[in-house]
Amino acid sequence: RLDGGLREDGKGGATHQAGAWLAGPLVQDILGISLSGRLHRRQNTPDATEPRLTALEGRDSLSGNAALVWTPDATQRIDLTYGHGDEKRWRNAQQAGASPYFYESIDDIDRSQMSLSHKGDWNWGHTEIQAYRSRLDRVNTRSRGAATQPGRLTDDIVDGHVSVPLWGSHLLTTGGEWRREELRDSTVNAAGKADTGHAALFIQDEIGLMEGLSLVLGNRADHHEEYGWQHSPRAYLTYAVTDALTVKGGGGRGFKAPSLKELSPGYSAVGGGGQFTIVGNPDLAPEINTSYEVGAEYRPGDWALRGTLFQNDLKDLIQTFCTAFCGQRGRERRTYRNIDRARIRGAEAGGEVTPVDSLTLSANYTWMTTENRVTGLSLAERPRHAGNVSAEWTPVAPVTARVRGQYVGRQVVYSGAVANQLPDYMLWSLDVSWRLTDAVTLRANVENVGDEELAAQSALYSYSEPGRSYNLGLSVSF
Repeated sequence: RLDGGLREDGKGGATHQAGAWLAGPLVQDILGISLSGRLHRRQNTPDATEPRLTALEGRDSLSGNAALVWTPDATQRIDLTYGHGDEKRWRNAQQAGASPYFYESIDDIDRSQMSLSHKGDWNWGHTEIQAYRSRLDRVNTRSRGAATQPGRLTDDIVDGHVSVPLWGSHLLTTGGEWRREELRDSTVNAAGKADTGHAALFIQDEIGLMEGLSLVLGNRADHHEEYGWQHSPRAYLTYAVTDALTVKGGGGRGFKAPSLKELSPGYSAVGGGGQFTIVGNPDLAPEINTSYEVGAEYRPGDWALRGTLFQNDLKDLIQTFCTAFCGQRGRERRTYRNIDRARIRGAEAGGEVTPVDSLTLSANYTWMTTENRVTGLSLAERPRHAGNVSAEWTPVAPVTARVRGQYVGRQVVYSGAVANQLPDYMLWSLDVSWRLTDAVTLRANVENVGDEELAAQSALYSYSEPGRSYNLGLSVSF
């Protein structure tokens, strides 16, 4: 697969990538292998208002993956995978202080992941277990000034579960997870190293109450070295009223502990493609979410409708807050903080229809209201209205064209204690693919047809949207 793209104005952001994937048996029906590789490059995009700053960082990456699949018999599957990637990111930023200056910052990132898993389908039930390790090394250099310290983040995880059908109407599943996180960075603490452990056990029973009606009951018990035990019960009911109509609803509680990066005040990372630098907060509490939802889906044939009402009550919601130079690209500083009590309510609706065999229309819409229940203010960067539309047309068998639209409504952001309204926007894109032969497909694409530039509307957006760009790609299979 080959792809390339250019921005209309030629002001950076050009991309090109090449990828390949190969899979097949080494020993027929017993041992298989898959190999993949990808090379990707994206140019640095200058800021529209200050060309010496970066709106979207440049990236060079080379990655590869290999997997072996062993099926010793009809009941078992064993997977061994390894992936590695080297990535370089660069951006232009401004140093704060009495004598500010511009500089280029370069991050060299090395990622690797290895995993081993086993799945078994036995005459008495089903088992799954997997173990994997991921590691990320980052080294920073600067054209001027002191670079940030090198760091390494390592995650080790083992999880598994057993599912057993009981008494004809029950499917009982029980399992657990063990996780160890380690961060090595000289800025973390005097030792230059921090780690934390997290373990969990869960049990779930899927009960068939009657034809088409099922109830899921479960509980998860998490134990974190810093926060002790937390329980997360849930209950969910699903009822297939007819073959076309399904209704469902339930509630539950969730627990999310802060990561080591979020907890380490000396550790910094760049977000928003170079927009801001964020540092950790050692006083963070874990986030607890109590959620409820009820929904329905109606799918009688060549069209479908679905809708959901939801509410999330959050305790100690973890959010990012600007602490200095808010809205100044490359200089903005952020940290993580807890919101004592928050609530998110809303409704989602969507559907699709195929009026003729060659045309499919789809759309979804989300209405959401948010509240910091201590201050009464809305939560940051959560638009009240959002939606997507799509029309896919196949005028002749080898050719498919699709128009995509994304709407993001007005949202609020905070500069310290000051609330700022960000305007709404709409993005349109066009995709065309042409299957030249059974093995060769040509693709063309125009992103951001209306050439919307968010930075021109407000400097407070925490992300950038590239301007209008044109992309061409080719896929060859055999």
